[in-house]
Parts: sequence; C-alpha cells; structure tokens
Amino acid sequence: MKSSNPVTAHDSSENSRFGGAPRRNPGLKDFLRFRFFSGEDSTGMLGTPNPHQLTSWLFSEHKDAEEQIRESKSMIQAVFDGISDPLLLLDRDFSITILLNRAAAKYYGVHEPGEVIGKRCYEALMGRTEPCEKCPYPLVILNGRGGTFERKGLMDPARFEKVIIYPTEIGVVICIKDITKAKLMERQLIHNQKLSSLGLLVSGIVHEIKNLNNCITFNIPILTEYLKELIPIIDDYVESHSDFELFGMSYPEFREDIFNLLGNLEHASGRINDTVSGLGGFGRRNDGGKQRWVELKQVVEKAVAICRCQGKRIVKSFEVDMAENLPPIFIDPEPLEQVLVNLLIKAAQATDKEDTWIRLKVKQPDTLRDHVLIEVSDNGCGMDEETQGKVFEPFFSTKTPRRGSGLGLFVSHNLIEELGGRIEVESKPSKGSTFRVILNDANQGPTKSRYFSSF
Repeated sequence: MKSSNPVTAHDSSENSRFGGAPRRNPGLKDFLRFRFFSGEDSTGMLGTPNPHQLTSWLFSEHKDAEEQIRESKSMIQAVFDGISDPLLLLDRDFSITILLNRAAAKYYGVHEPGEVIGKRCYEALMGRTEPCEKCPYPLVILNGRGGTFERKGLMDPARFEKVIIYPTEIGVVICIKDITKAKLMERQLIHNQKLSSLGLLVSGIVHEIKNLNNCITFNIPILTEYLKELIPIIDDYVESHSDFELFGMSYPEFREDIFNLLGNLEHASGRINDTVSGLGGFGRRNDGGKQRWVELKQVVEKAVAICRCQGKRIVKSFEVDMAENLPPIFIDPEPLEQVLVNLLIKAAQATDKEDTWIRLKVKQPDTLRDHVLIEVSDNGCGMDEETQGKVFEPFFSTKTPRRGSGLGLFVSHNLIEELGGRIEVESKPSKGSTFRVILNDANQGPTKSRYFSSF
C-alpha cells in the first residue's frame, strides 16, 4: 500500500468527501490527512489533528456538557420545587445528594438549601450526630423496596404525616405528605359513630334509671316523716342524759346532720331526674331556658355536699378555697354542678397514696377579670400525655368496667362547652392531676348568653 502527498482538510475540492472535524469547531478542519491507496483509488484517510485546536475543542465540548447538566438539574429542581409536598433525595450513606425542594427546605427550616447538599440528613436537618431512632431508611436500602408509614409531625407534633419512600438506583426519594385534615376527619367520623352508639345506649337505660330513682324520690318524704315522729322521743331521752352521743357526735350535731343527709338525698335524687331528663334531649339544641343569675358559692357547696361523704372515706384531706366577693354569673347551675361532681369523684377515685388530698379552688384570674376559674386538683396516680389526649373521648376509661363507663369526662367536656366555657387538664404520672373549668363572660346577661349543644 502506498500513500500520496499529504493534503489538509481545508482543501475542500479534493477532500470534501472525507468529512473532517465536527462542524461545531471549524478550526479542526486543519487536520493533516494522509490518503492511502490500493491501486488507483484511495481507500482510507488517517488524520493527525493540531494539538492546540484539539484541546480547544475538548474544552468546548466539556463546557457544553456541563451546561447541559446544569440546565437539566435546574429543570429537575424547578419541577420538584413546583411540588407542594416536601421532597428530598438521599444517597446510600444518608447524604442529601441532588436536591431538597422548596417545600422541604421550609419544612426543615433550611434557609440556604445549597448548604445542606452533600451532608447527611440527620446532621444537616436534625442536628444529630447519628441516624434518627426507628429510621426506616436503612431497611429500604437493604431490601430495595419502598413503602409508606404514618407518624406524628416530625417538626410539629400537632400534625399528622404520611411518609412515602421511593427506592432508586442511587438511593431513595422521600416524600412527606400532611394528612392532618384527613386524620381529623377520620377521628370525627369515629367520634360520630361512638355518639350514635351512645344514643342507643342512652335510650335503653333512661327508663330504668327513672324507675329506680322514683323509688328514692317517693320514699325520702316517708322517711322524713318517720324521723319527725321518732326525734321527739329521743329529745325527751336526751333531756335526762346530757352526755348522750351518737356516731362520735353530740346529740344536737347528730340531730342536725341526719336532716342534712335527708336534704342531700332529696337534692341528689332531683339531680338524677334532671340529668336523665336531659339525656332525653340528647342531640337537640338547648335554648338556654334554665339560665339565671346564680351565686357560684351555692353551686359549689351543693356539689361538695354530694361528694363529701365519699371523699371523707377515701382521701385524707379535702380542701375548698373560694375567693371572696365572686360576682353572680348568668348560667344554668345544674350542668355546672354535674361537672363539679364528676371532677370531684374522679379525683377521689385517682387516689393511690396514704396522704391523699383533693383541693377545689374557685377564683377570678387577675389576667382574665371577665372569667371564672374552677380548679379541681389531686395528688393521685396522674396520667401520661397519651392518656391526657384521650381523656375526654367517649367510652375511654382507665378504670375497670365495673368502676367506670368512660362517659363522665366526655359528658363534662360537652356540658362546659354548652355553657360557653372550656375544660383543660394538666397531669403527671404519680404526681396527680388538675382539671380547670374556665367559664367565660362572668358578668354577661341574657342578651349575650351562649348556650348551644355540641351535638
């Protein structure tokens, strides 16, 4: 095989059929080419480029490739930023490799997303030195399968989140969805179903409770008449026995106490009838027809009288602290009394120590002069946070079925809402609990009253 004289690629008349350098860099047309012959016809071309021009071309191609990568990454970032849910891409060693979309940056409180790229997620986003507890990411990497799970909000515990993990060849894409509204709707649906069950339960027991309570109501006056006949006989006996005592009390104290007990029984029986009659209107709006101006002290004293006997048997100390000069309030006193009775009984049932105590405090807060605050505190078993979150739900109870139905605090919560107030709880395990009833607009009159059923 022999070659001809060397020619250059810019000799277009003779070498155009051999192509040449890429058109994007015309300078490379200065290739030095040698044609090879087999006989009379050329069969190939070997070229040697100019080194400076080749370097220029390679640098240009590299810059073009980098620009295309930047454009692709910017386009991907723009697409991801357009997604409202937080998204981030992690590689196999927990590093945020490529992107953290705008929603994710806002979610984690990252002001400069570029600063966290390349850092491990638990360091850059959570300020930790090791992976988060119960992190599902390593398991996804190991199995190569994605999945979903729900959790309380990582940055806001009041939220509910659904985390979706998509495995990729280089790591995983993590998507965080806010499902708080869906969870609240689900809870409301369950709540309504429970209320429906409660309505069926109420309709079945109201009649029986009334029948049993009527026995008490009808017999109290008879018992009172019997005692009135017996008391004069005892009075005559005491005249000649001045040191006569009964149940550790002097006779005058016993005489007064026995009629007080009958009065409490009669009042409690009436309250049972009122409560049961109120259950008959379960689910209907209350028009507030029983609201009136009342002295809060009288309501508290009636509730304490009902619970004092049980309290004395269970707790060592039962204190009542009422502020002086409390103004009258325009309210239906019977629901408020029922709530106080429920809270006092619950406090007594929570006792688990020898030096147990219950404290009932009524005052007007200095910062809320148009409110009345009622606190029932105890030093009983207390509750953890999870129990506190469920304590006002219907049918929820930490007691045995024989000791509780799980309706007391649920009913109390709704009664206070009907009165235009609110009820709160603060508790620590083994330390005790405090329930606060906050009644709004202590001085409001009939024209401003708010009394609506929550059902």
